[in-house]
Amino acid sequence: MRIVHKLVYPLQPALEVAREIAAVLGLATGSTPIPVYQELARMHREEGLDFSSVRSINLDEYYGLSGDHPQSYRHFMHEHLFRHVNIQRCNTHFLDGSVPQDCIDRECDRYEALVSSCPPDIWLLGIGLNGHIAFNEPGSACESRTRLVSLTPSTIEANRRFFGVDEQVPTSSLTVGISTILKARKLVLLATGDAKKCAVDAAFASVSSDCPASFLQGTDCGSGWTSSDSFACLQGQFSHSIILRLLVQYIFIYSHTVPYYQGQQYYFSEQWYSTHRVQSDKYFNQALKCLGMPDISYT
Repeated sequence: MRIVHKLVYPLQPALEVAREIAAVLGLATGSTPIPVYQELARMHREEGLDFSSVRSINLDEYYGLSGDHPQSYRHFMHEHLFRHVNIQRCNTHFLDGSVPQDCIDRECDRYEALVSSCPPDIWLLGIGLNGHIAFNEPGSACESRTRLVSLTPSTIEANRRFFGVDEQVPTSSLTVGISTILKARKLVLLATGDAKKCAVDAAFASVSSDCPASFLQGTDCGSGWTSSDSFACLQGQFSHSIILRLLVQYIFIYSHTVPYYQGQQYYFSEQWYSTHRVQSDKYFNQALKCLGMPDISYT
């Protein structure tokens, strides 16, 4: 059963506002976010959701795979989202899993600098059976940065289903660190299915490197949401629609030129206020209602 939340309205003023926004989306791979990407593609195709100014940053990449390998995460994103929308290839960013060993540190430093200079407005995260986020396996420090990591046997086994019988599953990966992830303005942790229940429970228990996802507790993502709401760990079919709301929020609403919400108030730039106050009230209030946030009002 597909859950569809209509967040994009065919109002020309809203589309004009959207064109001004250069959202930065941190994206995850794997089977869990696929329904989200499918719906974003549909919204682009049928409702005009515009990705032309969107930039994307992915979490990780298998080491030893080139970007055109069918199991690379670059290929995954192309197949499940990018080829279906109008995002510019130059605005999609990945770690290069094909760099020689003597260039690994340079590649990791490059990516760390990229995230620091252009932190995602929202970072969509998955969670592994052992509590890993990105490929930060148990034992990863909260201060960890982008680096090469060895994958645990359980992670290797979980990823085996994506590879052919005769293909060797990668045993290492380039991944952003936990401190890198925490640079995002909002973090969203998505989990589905009974198999992830133990990992989800551990993520909400005591903060420990034994469950890297637990480091997301208490994060302040700068959107005005309370710390308990600054990331959402959700199970079942409703998770995809809720995550979709957040992604659309950052494509269409969040930037320094349109209103953002903090401390029970909306803040506007003078340019946005004078240009879009009347004509965009309906659009933003409809979207904010779906997000469970208060309507825009003016004083």
